[in-house]
Amino acid sequence: AVEEIGTEMGFDDYTITQIKTALVEACINAFEHSKVKRSKVYCRFIVCDDRLVLQIQNEGKDFEPILSPRAGDIYKPAGHAKRGWGIELMKQLMDEVRFEKMQGGTKLVMVKYRKKNGEEQHE
Repeated sequence: AVEEIGTEMGFDDYTITQIKTALVEACINAFEHSKVKRSKVYCRFIVCDDRLVLQIQNEGKDFEPILSPRAGDIYKPAGHAKRGWGIELMKQLMDEVRFEKMQGGTKLVMVKYRKKNGEEQHE
């Protein structure tokens, strides 16, 4: 679905790959962090004139990313240095990434803006 939506919106292949990678990472995290054996994950795509909004919502335990003293850095407790890079990856791939607490779960909202004519889509 992402490829078709991205193509229809005029995103280039590189940007579509960024969106797909962020979506896969978000879904994996939603399943892993729900702490419920038969958790459901819902994905919603909202197409706007200037952006694509992806909403990934799970059922289960609330998820709170832990931030280090430097704003935006994810803190990795001892023994977890190899884990926890998913949020940082999503932030690198998407223009906006935010978490919203929901009753009985968490919603992740990711946004990728369309670039104006003449602007480079990917950095």
